[in-house]
Amino acid sequence: LTVKGIMQSVPNSNPHSEKYGWTGDIHLFFDAANYSLYMMPLWTNWLKDVSAAQSMLGEGAIPHLVPNYTKYGATTATWGAILPIAVLDGYRYYGDKRMVETFYETVKNWCEYLKSTSDNLVVKGIWGDHVQPGVTENGEIIYRGSTRETASLISTAYFVRTAEIVAELAEILEKQEDVMVYRQLAEDIHDRFNTVFYNEAKGIYEEGYPQS
Repeated sequence: LTVKGIMQSVPNSNPHSEKYGWTGDIHLFFDAANYSLYMMPLWTNWLKDVSAAQSMLGEGAIPHLVPNYTKYGATTATWGAILPIAVLDGYRYYGDKRMVETFYETVKNWCEYLKSTSDNLVVKGIWGDHVQPGVTENGEIIYRGSTRETASLISTAYFVRTAEIVAELAEILEKQEDVMVYRQLAEDIHDRFNTVFYNEAKGIYEEGYPQS
């Protein structure tokens, strides 16, 4: 009943405060919805809206929410990751190759947009670990709404995954040239990610990229 109550042509995450199809919210709820109901018709319809919104924005970008009722511009690699994830995982859940055939170019264009707007394969994001709590020097929990401190790290990690998914989708469609191109792109992003974000002295990944 919860899923049916909040998904009337536009998928979203809750029935009381979110009335738009925020891409980040759908990302989080995608698996739960598929386990609960047969979601293929809704995902197919919504992905058509994503594709249309991409055409309207141009250059392969997609907006923060779809349908884009507002004047929001392009979303981040983190929230926009629902596009490649929904196409690949939708295919895995339902075994319908038509989803891949229909939306492959949309996913590919999104990946190319991320590449073209990156700084040598590092993607500057708006949101990092969205609404995560922070801690002061005294150990007090504070609210950090947009967490820009982690925005580039998380966005670039999703850029890696986006390129990997394009290669996986290309393999399903037997587009061998694209398989090779996007596997190489994923490797290049991964190498750049390690160079920029891995702190060898601490043995951890951490945000160290200048934000603007």
